[in-house]
Amino acid sequence: MFNSLKSCHIQSLLTAWYSLKEQCRWVLASISRTQGSAYLKAGTIMLISDQGHSLGMLSGGCLEADVKRNAQKVISLNKTKTLIYQAQSDADNAHLASTGCGGEISVLLQVVSAENDYQDLVKLYEFLKNGQVAYYQFCSQSVNRCLDRPSPDFVNVFTYQPTTRLALFGIGLDTVPLAHMAMILGWQVYLFDHRPNRLPLSLFPENCQLNYQRPEIRQIPDVDAAVVMGHNLKFDEQALRQLNQQKHLKYLGLLGPQHRKETLLARIAEPLNHKCFGPVGLDIGGNLPEEVALSCLSQIQAVIHGKMQ
Repeated sequence: MFNSLKSCHIQSLLTAWYSLKEQCRWVLASISRTQGSAYLKAGTIMLISDQGHSLGMLSGGCLEADVKRNAQKVISLNKTKTLIYQAQSDADNAHLASTGCGGEISVLLQVVSAENDYQDLVKLYEFLKNGQVAYYQFCSQSVNRCLDRPSPDFVNVFTYQPTTRLALFGIGLDTVPLAHMAMILGWQVYLFDHRPNRLPLSLFPENCQLNYQRPEIRQIPDVDAAVVMGHNLKFDEQALRQLNQQKHLKYLGLLGPQHRKETLLARIAEPLNHKCFGPVGLDIGGNLPEEVALSCLSQIQAVIHGKMQ
């Protein structure tokens, strides 16, 4: 079965795997070490079943076929295996799997089953699902462990962040590409708009969470980023007031020109607890809704990952 996931974020992989974990026999393939250039880094995972499921990727396509072949052997023998891939310049060996980036990659293959507590992947899944940072230790000689906190006493421990949670205030035509692109990134998208003239829901991804409640009664979950794009001063003012109560918000964006932002901040008449990016997005050129969405998501990604302030 072809990898049909829209996102290779680990939370997306584990969400897809969780519903299938008892229906198949599985192998966890993970990059345990890299030396030199590599497309993806140590800690990247992939899940492969005996029924042809393939979730995630370890390279740009150089290694996956060989990894999947070896995964079936690991399932058959019920034995852990390590694969080492190097750059291959010899034309006589062009049929062999090799790295395209010129470095060396070690891949650990481990059976995942109820007998080994699913390599503690269920706990890792639950941590990420609940919005918690997770620490996961790969153990080639025993069972992997998901840890509550990092410790210098443990080796081969990797940190995994939950997917970004994005709130969009205003359901308009320009919200549609923003929601779709965010879902491709594996983000959780929340849509808020109590007005009757909102767009048909069929235009949005199925997994978006929709909230039609009026501002005075609606509850906003903890989110990492929010974009206010209601095209109405009162609507946007209400959204900004509510978002100002968020404790863990890392990014707050406001669609529209600078003078409109100044007008809204004057109406609120209270200091914002978060920096407000407005006009929203990076200046990468373009005015179409899809281009604005790309610009906005790029800025959110950069801010959340500490690449800009």
